[in-house]
Amino acid sequence: DGTGASVTRQFSRDATSYEAGEVIGGRYRITGSLGKGGFGAVYAAEHLGTRQEVAVKMLTVDPEEADRKVTDRFHREAQITAALSHPNTVRVFDVGQADGGPLYLVMEMLRGPILEHVLRKLDEQERPMKVVQAIDVAVPILRSLAEAHEAGLVHRDLKPANILLAQVAGDEPLVKVLDFGLARTQDSSMTGEGHSMGTPAYMSPEQCRGDEVDPRSDLYAVGVLLFRCATGRLPFEAPKPLALMYMHANEPPPDPRTLRTPALPDGFAEIIIRALAKTKEERFDDALQMRDALMAQRAEAARYDDASESDSGDSTSANPTD
Repeated sequence: DGTGASVTRQFSRDATSYEAGEVIGGRYRITGSLGKGGFGAVYAAEHLGTRQEVAVKMLTVDPEEADRKVTDRFHREAQITAALSHPNTVRVFDVGQADGGPLYLVMEMLRGPILEHVLRKLDEQERPMKVVQAIDVAVPILRSLAEAHEAGLVHRDLKPANILLAQVAGDEPLVKVLDFGLARTQDSSMTGEGHSMGTPAYMSPEQCRGDEVDPRSDLYAVGVLLFRCATGRLPFEAPKPLALMYMHANEPPPDPRTLRTPALPDGFAEIIIRALAKTKEERFDDALQMRDALMAQRAEAARYDDASESDSGDSTSANPTD
């Protein structure tokens, strides 16, 4: 009926309130909880017909801020996301809205550590990731981004917590970019003007200012991710989000070469510095250009890693999940 009351009823059930055994959309039976947060919740589920294991992400929508345009935009952009088919992108199979509430996405079920956990484990051991490992994580991310950017999607929240190293029987872990289901088309109005969406530690200067973003904003986040992988720390650190956002928007990052001994290879460090440029125009033109630049540095990175091992006596595994 278009009234505020009907919208409130439409989103009346909390996304985190579902339990094992409940059926979503008439097709997916919840089998367990995979995680909950401010965004909503992710549940393990199975398709009633095929018994395929899937992950169902249910999104929290504030009834007081919701209107019919929210669901329209969500479905339209979820359809674009579902069309992404790159092997380094988590697949989205279905989209819908549960009775009485949450919008949901049905995605492939993945098993393996997220990159954030891998990096924290390395932090505990007081050592950064090998440079070759960092390149081998970033290159698949950039491949995934290239397809998404071509489709008009900007991720906007790329960070280690959204990168999963999926276990593949008999093979190396497969890097998977998560949460494209929460991405936005470049011209989307799902986030209001002047509103920043993302995680402050990985947000581009334009995101921090609430300005328009484009695919090069995601490349900035890859630069932050590479910086952390290769040095064991973030380029900017502050206790409060607003202070961190100010630093991203206004302060030059430290040269990553100065944060590791021996100093990181020049070519690799310069890629990070270029990705972290304050203006979009100074960064790489697109994800494929940055990917190619990293791949061209891989041989030099391998020599650097070998030399570093010889100096330290370290013989750590080349597998970042170990």
